[in-house]
Amino acid sequence: SDTDLLKLMDILTLHEASALIAGCSPNQVRGNWDNDEIYYYLHTNIDDPANAQDVFSISLKAMIQAIKAGILKANIVVSVSNGGYQTVTKASLQSDWIATHGIDEAETTVAREDLKDWLEKYGC
Repeated sequence: SDTDLLKLMDILTLHEASALIAGCSPNQVRGNWDNDEIYYYLHTNIDDPANAQDVFSISLKAMIQAIKAGILKANIVVSVSNGGYQTVTKASLQSDWIATHGIDEAETTVAREDLKDWLEKYGC
């Protein structure tokens, strides 16, 4: 079943995690280009929770803030454009470097167990 297959996902991108928190499949995350920038959204259908879009958006923002604050462990990816894209990866923001660009939420990953612990900490 889909539920059994999702158990195989030990490492999740922030988008995949947000989709699961919203009660949807990670396969429902879509990207769309607008003015040479990509934005992501949750493509919902009639069987999904009515508030899935809001939960997806809020949980994504909450995870990003928790990662920046060092509360949620993540493998952080920052994409930098210098005529072409370069990717910088760091396992923790607690080290001696500062990201000058935003976290790439499509590539940054969290471990399922770390995510579960973070959610349980807040009663989710």
